[in-house]
Amino acid sequence: MDLQKLLGALPDAATSPYAFVAYVLLVAASAAIAWRVKRNKNLLSTLEKIPVEQRAELVAREMGAPLPPGLTAEQWIEYKIHQYYLLSFLSVLICGTVIFAIAYSNPKPIPPKWDSFGALSDLKIGVAKEYVRTRLGIPPVSEGISDKLGLPEEAIYERYSGGGNELQIVYMNNKVVGYVLRSYGETGLHKIIRNGSPDWIVGKTKFTEAGDAPQYSNNELHWGQSLCRIEQYYYGKSGDYNAYYYALNKTGSDGELKDESSPNAVMVSGDICSLIKDEAGEQECNETLRGMACTSASDFEG
Repeated sequence: MDLQKLLGALPDAATSPYAFVAYVLLVAASAAIAWRVKRNKNLLSTLEKIPVEQRAELVAREMGAPLPPGLTAEQWIEYKIHQYYLLSFLSVLICGTVIFAIAYSNPKPIPPKWDSFGALSDLKIGVAKEYVRTRLGIPPVSEGISDKLGLPEEAIYERYSGGGNELQIVYMNNKVVGYVLRSYGETGLHKIIRNGSPDWIVGKTKFTEAGDAPQYSNNELHWGQSLCRIEQYYYGKSGDYNAYYYALNKTGSDGELKDESSPNAVMVSGDICSLIKDEAGEQECNETLRGMACTSASDFEG
């Protein structure tokens, strides 16, 4: 078994019913042993006041057994004290063995890195926030975003980042309603973003592979400090009726980018802006989503 998985299972194993029984037995054994050790030490100190010829009889009566041949009363008591110490050590060892045995039989899986294909494959619109966190871990950034989107309901924004990659997630009612995958790294981020499509590699796959009839297209979208090319698609059932935004942050690049350029961000979003009843507010919400796909997290959060 992987040592990391075993160690990860110890906290849960330590709170199991079997571990509780082991704790109770350990406490009972420790109390009994401590009492016997103290009593024997008191007996050992008392022997100094007892005549030598009477000590064997006193110790035999106290121990409930005659002294072994060749041992004095003092040696016999010291032997019993060390024996109790050994029993105390064995009790702790047995308790620890029980906990490790429970952990070994119920290993706790180690969550994959948030930017691994395995972790990202479970990220979908509608997935519960609690489940996402079990797969990706606790994000370093978590804040309210309702005001930015103009939504009438509470929306939570969370971000993961590292290694030149970013993941931004928007939750409503503790469920995923939108997310952005962004990659500035060499290898990109791998994810199957819609049904029946091949793996999309953020930062590698071309704009031309997204489709040929975008609902929205802008080659010079300004958002914050960024200038982006962005295309928005709707794939119907194969895309689970979500909106897909493909964006390339062009800030710092020279000249126009060609169609074969690769978006360094992909956003998948449910129809969250329709919650806003006035047309201007809904349009502003959609503009914010495009901006979220366009720019880096630090620019968007600022």
